[in-house]
Amino acid sequence: MEFQDWNVVTFDKRSQKQPAASVKSSQLGVTKPRKTSLNENKIFRNDNIKNIENEEDTFVIKKVSLSVAKKIAQARCEKKLTQKELAFKLSLPLKTINDYESSKAVPNDMILSKIEKILGTRVRETR
Repeated sequence: MEFQDWNVVTFDKRSQKQPAASVKSSQLGVTKPRKTSLNENKIFRNDNIKNIENEEDTFVIKKVSLSVAKKIAQARCEKKLTQKELAFKLSLPLKTINDYESSKAVPNDMILSKIEKILGTRVRETR
């Protein structure tokens, strides 16, 4: 009858590590997190909610200005292009051009520079 060895053999070029059972967590300086009761968690969450409600910061997402939107539409019409044709030339979805002309889009310098190149005119506001 043959003897079968069930010990795990690993082939690794890195240095050999000690088995996890032989190293105590106190030797590694690892501390276990403190267990909190359910009531403490509720208090903590309620405080966070109150802090969020009391904040007065308002965040405004910058949109394309109305003057830029009008310049894009006017230049497109002068070139006798539809929104669909302009979108095709720019390799962009039709919705993107529509959003830029209705001043709903978040300005992207790359897209604006592509639009300027195709339309042959400056559409961005000068600073």
